[in-house]
Amino acid sequence: MDLFIKVEVYKETQFTLTIINWNSLIPQFQYDKDLDFENILIPTIHTEKFNFFFDKLINLNLPV
Repeated sequence: MDLFIKVEVYKETQFTLTIINWNSLIPQFQYDKDLDFENILIPTIHTEKFNFFFDKLINLNLPV
């Protein structure tokens, strides 16, 4: 099972830890027949992991 720990900090000494399954973050795929084949993106557990970490790094102004 692919899990990660989400940390939410409220104050310097107060935070919560939540264990989340990566699969819960994958949006439901909706096929759009008007799109060209090369423009179709199917979300997977791997693309969601990369997006999650890239977003965190970018928000911290760290290089990606």
